[in-house]
This record gives sequence, structure tokens and C-alpha cells, in this order.
Amino acid sequence: EIRFKSDEKWISGMINYRPEKSSLSKVIIMIRGYAEKEGYYPGSGTWKVADELSKAGYATISLDFLGYGNSDSESTDVLEARFHKVIEVLDLIQSVKQIPWVDKNKIGIWAHSNGGQIALSVLEITGEKYPIVLWAPMTLPFPQSLIDTANEGEDKQKAIDFVNLFNKYYDSRRYAFENYYEWINAPILIQQGTADTQVKVEWQQNVVNNLKLLNKDVELQIFEGADHNLKGSWQEAVNKDIEFFVLSQ
Repeated sequence: EIRFKSDEKWISGMINYRPEKSSLSKVIIMIRGYAEKEGYYPGSGTWKVADELSKAGYATISLDFLGYGNSDSESTDVLEARFHKVIEVLDLIQSVKQIPWVDKNKIGIWAHSNGGQIALSVLEITGEKYPIVLWAPMTLPFPQSLIDTANEGEDKQKAIDFVNLFNKYYDSRRYAFENYYEWINAPILIQQGTADTQVKVEWQQNVVNNLKLLNKDVELQIFEGADHNLKGSWQEAVNKDIEFFVLSQ
């Protein structure tokens, strides 16, 4: 387990590291998607891919985020808790760069689902060339994504009420990651299954087309019949991830 500070709060996470005396280690930051707090454990949502990356020679570091694992509590303000996750990843990257055995020029990012939107925001904010792999990233624009991905009924109404309140006080366009694509300088691999019931292939196609219009280095890999966790093509996807990171670093 690891711990690092973000805005004076401690955040826990999981590290998978096989020390090699001969050289500095390449590191992949692992960013999970949405997780229920009940039954959560460090590395949840990332450990399986992290294990494969470790076998390929990478050190992996997964963060729990505030309110999860052994981290301090998150903000009771829903918006603050949501947006602060980007800051937590930024602070983790800076903490990782201070580790003596880390090759600071070979840091990559792997993210899944909601973690994908966080990761894209990190690329835009930093402008860094961190190679990034996104599994079924949530690329529907915020805050509409909250409504479109909510379950019908009470959850849907809560999302609508939340978005209406948000739009009353804020200009949502300023928080939409798709408005800042020109700031991205990193190579991106997006992997998406056609049987995903949470994220749609056309969302990824739209993102990739817009990035390519700006001459960004981006690739979309579609897996027929794979679900939100790329079940059915999992090993093929991981093998592609390893190849991507090797060629990008």
C-alpha cells in the first residue's frame, strides 16, 4: 500500500513494484472508474490489469481517491468531491516523480470508465506527453453525462435536478473536457467494446474524430461483443496496452 497527500489530506493506494537494480522503473498510473464504497478494497477496478503490466516490467500505482480505502474523507459537496479527483491524480503524479527509483520521463496512465474522463482532464491541464490507455472511457460531455447514464426513475430525476442546479450557478462549457482538446499532447489509445451497456462506441468515435482534426496522436480499438470491462477480449486488450506503452515510451 502507498499513501500520499493532496490538499493536506492523505490518500491511499496500491503499488505493484518489482525492483530492478540495473535501471530506473517505468511507471503506469492506474485510475479506476466508479466504485461503491461498500466492499471496496485498494486496487479495486485496476489490480488485474496492473498485475499484467507489472509482469511486463512496469511499476503500477493505483489510487483509491478520497473517501475510499484508507484515505481521508472526501468533501460532502458533491461537485467538489467530483472535481477534486483530477487534483488527486495530479498530486499523485508529482509524488511519484519524487520516488528515487522512478524514471520521471517514462510515466504513463491507464484509466477505465469515469477514470477516463479524469485522465483526459489531466492531459489537458498538464500538457504533458504521458502515454495514455483508456478502457471504455466516459466521454459523453459533462454534465449531460450524469443524466444520460443514470438509471430510470428516482436516480434519473436526481441527476436532472443536480444538473439544473449546477447550470444555475456555473457555465458547464468551462468544465467540459471536449472544449480543451488542443491542450493534449500525449499519445492516446481508446479501447471500447460493442456490447458495453454503459458507454457507446459512437461516443469514442466522436472523440477520436475531433482529436484527429487537431492532428492529435489517437487510436480507437473496437472489440466486437466485449462489455464495459472488455470481457471476451480482455487479454487481447491488455496485450495491446503493453505494446502501446512500449512503443510510446
